[in-house]
Amino acid sequence: MKAKQSNSIIPVIHRLITSEHGENYWFNGSVKYVMECLGEKDYDYCFFAGLTGDVFTQHYTYTKYAGEALSSYMLEENMGGNPAKYVEDIFAKCGYAATYVSNQDLNKNTEMYLNTLIAYIEKGIPVIRLGSKEGVYVGYEDYGKVLLLITGDNNQPERIPLDEALQGWVDPKWFLQGDGGWVFAGEKKEQRPLAGIYREAVCEIPQRMSIKTDTHCFGPEAFRAWARDIENGKFDSMTGEEFDAWAYYTNYVCVLATNGSCCHEFLKRARELNPDFGFLEEISALYRRTAEMWGGDNNQNDPDSLEALSGGFNITLEALQNKEKRSRIVAKIREFANITDEILAVLKKNLHSIVSLQAKTIGYPYKKCSRSAFDIIGFTKVVHSGGELYNAIRADGRWDALHGMNPCDKTIYGVASHDDECYDGCYRYTFGISKDEHFKENPLYAETLFPFRVIESDWIVFSLDFLRDYGAFWQADPFILIDQLGFHFNNSIGMHMDVYKENFDGHEMEFWMPVIEKLQ
Repeated sequence: MKAKQSNSIIPVIHRLITSEHGENYWFNGSVKYVMECLGEKDYDYCFFAGLTGDVFTQHYTYTKYAGEALSSYMLEENMGGNPAKYVEDIFAKCGYAATYVSNQDLNKNTEMYLNTLIAYIEKGIPVIRLGSKEGVYVGYEDYGKVLLLITGDNNQPERIPLDEALQGWVDPKWFLQGDGGWVFAGEKKEQRPLAGIYREAVCEIPQRMSIKTDTHCFGPEAFRAWARDIENGKFDSMTGEEFDAWAYYTNYVCVLATNGSCCHEFLKRARELNPDFGFLEEISALYRRTAEMWGGDNNQNDPDSLEALSGGFNITLEALQNKEKRSRIVAKIREFANITDEILAVLKKNLHSIVSLQAKTIGYPYKKCSRSAFDIIGFTKVVHSGGELYNAIRADGRWDALHGMNPCDKTIYGVASHDDECYDGCYRYTFGISKDEHFKENPLYAETLFPFRVIESDWIVFSLDFLRDYGAFWQADPFILIDQLGFHFNNSIGMHMDVYKENFDGHEMEFWMPVIEKLQ
């Protein structure tokens, strides 16, 4: 039996981010660090900055919150975020599972989660820390009583006593900062095509830029809200002691400067991987324009740039309280809003044209992906129509029971297959949940659960509105549709799947067909 080590550190030790290269978003650096240790070379900082949308999206808050990027809001429950779901979604885009453990749960089950962290470190995999000191745990000392944390530009870990690591956010000044938690990377579930990941990230930019809540907003409205608050006297009665330049102002300057200067590599990669995304050159040019309007280093700057107007990193409380000075600053900030409107317009116009063309080709939006073999388990029945079982389990509680059997992946798979028990005119239909390390059997159904192995394959995934499209989709015949796309049905798999995400409400779903590309 292997003796427990008192001290351990992973072999990969370096800075979390390189701020002089514009790597200013620590969550992106943290996920990149984990993926590097998992051997994923394509998933670098630039990749995650675009995948999260951080490097494209201006943010602004109406409250006492000092988030650094879009992802900060998504990870903060006090700002309406859902950190567990957000973390799972970001990792899933890369084909991985992940588990978020809140600081509250860490304190309830400290020994269990500390042992999990130690096991990860001994495998060479860091654990992400979210909250007051964001970064990655890369080691431990004294059997876990001290944790080693890499943050920011530090190239060596900081020693954090376990008690301190479990405290969460302790600065009362920014009371909307939550306690954070730890993130454990899970197993790799599928190898996702890189072109598709970049494509999806670009397609999500307009939606992210349009978010507006009671506490914060993104995109062009973020610039307008920022300008409006200055103009309406937000700083008029503020004292020098109260004025935190970073939290109240230069945070937002950092975002516009970072994004205007640093989004171009992601856009270049997306364009190279997706030749029909040529319009991203125009998007890149518009972001370069915002960098010039900012007026920072290495830019062909406007003579009336934000920095030249003393409204950039050189801001003072006096400038914000002086109506004449701040009026020029406010006007420049509104110019950023106008450019961001242009960015959104170009994106929406071109993405709409591309999606419309794709849908027109075969009648339904689709994508191609690959997925390694995986197991599902659930309820099965030999039927004339899958609708028989669908209607039954949606009505009798078994649908919710399936969701409860896997807290980390609540996707429900509806698998149509054939076996020796299927009589003429019938087939087996199975509604199941992923049977992975997170699966927890419900004892009420233990005797009725049916396991099914989904073999590794390439897939064509059609996006459908269940109520509107499903009948017409089968009349169009998915076997004919994949033939039109240049694929054969993969007979070695011998099944196809209806796929329902956790938030399925009777409408949005996917239909998966296993395929083999035709030889040219």
